[in-house]
Amino acid sequence: MTEDKSPRNGRALKEQGEHRSREKGQHAKGSCEDEQCENSRSDEKRHEDEDRDKQQHDKEHTAQTHVQQGLDERGEEKEEQEDQPAPALGEPFVEQSAKEESASSMGRSLKEQNASSKEGSGVTQNGHLEPVEDPTEEQIAAWEEQFFGGDEEEEREYLEQKERSRKRWKKTISLLISFALLANVLAFWPMLYNSAAVRFVIQSRELLKNEEIAQYRESIVVISSINGRKGTGFLISESGLIATNHHVIDGMQEIFVTFADGPAREAEVVKSDASVDLALVQLKEGESERPVLPLNSSSGPWQPGDPVYVIGNPLFFNFIANEGTIFDEIPVRGLDVPVLALQAPIYRGNSGSPVINMDGEVIAIVYATTQIDSDGESIRVGLAVPVEHLLSLLEE
Repeated sequence: MTEDKSPRNGRALKEQGEHRSREKGQHAKGSCEDEQCENSRSDEKRHEDEDRDKQQHDKEHTAQTHVQQGLDERGEEKEEQEDQPAPALGEPFVEQSAKEESASSMGRSLKEQNASSKEGSGVTQNGHLEPVEDPTEEQIAAWEEQFFGGDEEEEREYLEQKERSRKRWKKTISLLISFALLANVLAFWPMLYNSAAVRFVIQSRELLKNEEIAQYRESIVVISSINGRKGTGFLISESGLIATNHHVIDGMQEIFVTFADGPAREAEVVKSDASVDLALVQLKEGESERPVLPLNSSSGPWQPGDPVYVIGNPLFFNFIANEGTIFDEIPVRGLDVPVLALQAPIYRGNSGSPVINMDGEVIAIVYATTQIDSDGESIRVGLAVPVEHLLSLLEE
């Protein structure tokens, strides 16, 4: 019989072969159900896991080695991939390129960090540690100059500028104080060194050579207070009674009385009359052994031009004796009685000074100065309250 080689016979042979293969597979699957087949499959799985772990370990080791040597994560495979033809249409080319770029960037970053850590810690490129040498004194000095030199220079400049500013302020304050003192001196210069003041000081020195006038001077006192006010008074009784002006002691909280040859003593007001500007002050310690100035109780006649002595504490001077003449009796504002006008050197501080005639008696008490007309000319005169008003105050 002739062999049939038609396509139908070929398909039949192919189907028979597939049927045999399926039978062999089923037979093999059935044979794996026993215990020996299970052990074989476990061994195969364990070998597959070990191979997979080994491949992963080798891959990690290769990546770390490439990073330390400055290569990207894929190493030389990148060059091989560049030589290969472009991927076919539809393959994930863009996603693969992004992964490669990210891995390359990570490799460069790790390389820079590794190089920086090696440079600062003395690690060589081979991974060995090398001893770091101690810096020299020149290097330390250079570092100090670099990091601290600027701050010290700025602080020194600030301190120098502050010192210069402080010196300028001191100089300015000193100049201001000097100008203020100079202004005060210039303000009082006319009172201290005018020709009239110089004359009455010289005249007082000459008059005090007279024993009677020097004795009158022992009865004169300086009346003062703690606020710096000053006036004149004179002793009129051995019990320590002193006559002065009302405006001298008005407003004084504490009164101090000083004689030419003694310390300051406390006193108190006994009587005062503002209408005639007179007051009586009593020493707290009582009696005084100094001479007393008598009062002209007879109110004897006086004439214009009669000579008189005036002893007091004018300006910045104390216990100054001067002489003058009676101009006349005139009315004034502020007082209820006429007063004597004196042609004599009377100044601030003479208030309360006694006006003494040639008999050594007090005929008036100085209280002010004013300007009056005489023969068409304006002259400066002293004003004094007649002594009879003081006697009336003593009788009250």
